[in-house]
Amino acid sequence: MIAVDCCAERNSSTKPDIASVYFLAGGPVAVPRASFPQVNFELCESLIDFGSMPVAPEMRDAVIRQCREAYNHALASVPMSFVGRHGRAAPLISSLQIGQGAKIEDMMTGSSVNAPGRVIVSAKWPTLHPYRLASLFVHEAVHQILYRDARQKTAFSVQSSAYSPWRFGLRPAIMVWHAYWTFAAQTAFLIEMLARDGGACRHDAGLAAFAAELHARVELCRESMQIFDILDKDESLRADAAISALVDLSALLPAEYGYGGLMERYAAQVQSDLEDWMQRATIHEHSA
Repeated sequence: MIAVDCCAERNSSTKPDIASVYFLAGGPVAVPRASFPQVNFELCESLIDFGSMPVAPEMRDAVIRQCREAYNHALASVPMSFVGRHGRAAPLISSLQIGQGAKIEDMMTGSSVNAPGRVIVSAKWPTLHPYRLASLFVHEAVHQILYRDARQKTAFSVQSSAYSPWRFGLRPAIMVWHAYWTFAAQTAFLIEMLARDGGACRHDAGLAAFAAELHARVELCRESMQIFDILDKDESLRADAAISALVDLSALLPAEYGYGGLMERYAAQVQSDLEDWMQRATIHEHSA
C-alpha cells in the first residue's frame, strides 16, 4: 500500500510556479503525493560510472536525513508520483542508490529507462547544497515521467539529432528532448526556491548563478530544437510554453539576486559554446 499525502492539483491561479513546467513536461494534473518513507535507500559499495566511493558508516544517518529534507523540498512543489497499476499512486523515485563523491562540487544523479524508479545519487556528504540536491530529485522525477510517456513515440523525429548545450555536440533527439524537460523542471524548481526562501542564497551563495546557468542552457536547448526542427507542432508549443513559464517565474525574483545580469552572462557563454561547436563542425565537414 503506497502512503500518500495531500492531493496535488494544477494551480488555478495566474502566478507562475514549478508546477506549470512540471505539468507541461507531462506530470499528472491531479495525483496523490508519494511520501518520503516509500523511497528505499541503498548505500552502495561503489558507483563506478559516477566515480563514487561507499558512504562511510558513520555518515549514514546524516545522508538519509539530508536526502529526506531534499526530497521533502521537492515534494512541497510537485507530487513526485504517478498513477500506476490498478489506479494507485506510486512514487516516481522508489529507490536511491547512494555513493560518496570525491570532491565538494560533485553532485550527480542518474537513472535508466531499464530500471524504473531507481535513481543513483552521488554527492560529497554532508552536502552544503540541499536545494541543488532537491532540484536533482525533481530532474530525475521528470525523467521517470518521460520514460512512461507515450509522447516518446510522436513528439520528435526519432532518427534526428540536435545540439545539446550540456554535451557541447549533437545528441539523439530523444536525449535532447529528455534534457530539455528535465532541466526545465529543475530550473523552475530552483527559481521557485529562490523566490520562496529569502535565506536560500545565505546557505548557498552560488544558488542564483547555478539556476541562471541552467536557465540559459534550457533556453539554448529550445533554440537548438527549433534550429534542427526535431519537435512536432504540439510538442513545440508545449516547449515554448515552458520557456514562457520560466521567464514569468524568474520575474518574481528579488532584484538583489541580480538574476537578469546572471542570465545575460550565461546566455552569452552558452551561445559562444554553440558558435565554437558550429565552427568546429564546419571545419570537420570541409576537411572530410
